[in-house]
Amino acid sequence: TISWWDTPETAERMAAVLDWVTQALSPDRRWAGNDTARALPDDASVVELFTRRAAETPDSIALDGPEGPVTYGEFAHRTAVVAARLLAMGVARDTVVGVFADRTVAAMVAIWGVLRAGAAYLPLDGHLPDARVNDLLTEAEAPICLVQRPHDTRDVLPANCTGIVDRKSTRLNSSHITI
Repeated sequence: TISWWDTPETAERMAAVLDWVTQALSPDRRWAGNDTARALPDDASVVELFTRRAAETPDSIALDGPEGPVTYGEFAHRTAVVAARLLAMGVARDTVVGVFADRTVAAMVAIWGVLRAGAAYLPLDGHLPDARVNDLLTEAEAPICLVQRPHDTRDVLPANCTGIVDRKSTRLNSSHITI
């Protein structure tokens, strides 16, 4: 039984409990799973490594979620479509592209599409208030934001930001285009 007693030992006992919780939730620094330092083969970028993996194992599962499994081949194709569209719209190395999506396969496709285009992505949580999303896009000077349904119904895009909505979206306004 745990109870609260305001005694001189309370602070020490609570510190001991917090130390125990911290130790229980944090792996020891010597734990082998923390040894993730590896050299990239041929000084390849993560995008190049992904592209190689997709070419080598196109039928292997790359992602699995509520939408079902997605193979490397399908994932690579979908990210290439996003990257090509972004490049056609003038996205370059110094461009920030907003990604306003939930934790879904579509979000991963958007993120990897932005990376394949050579740009940086700005993750935007769907739980943020509209004004905050607008402020973040404005501050980042993002000319484009990839928007997942149902967030395409929200009024979050600054005037100088074009929204790109997944082609499955049903509601589009003048500031949204589809891929």
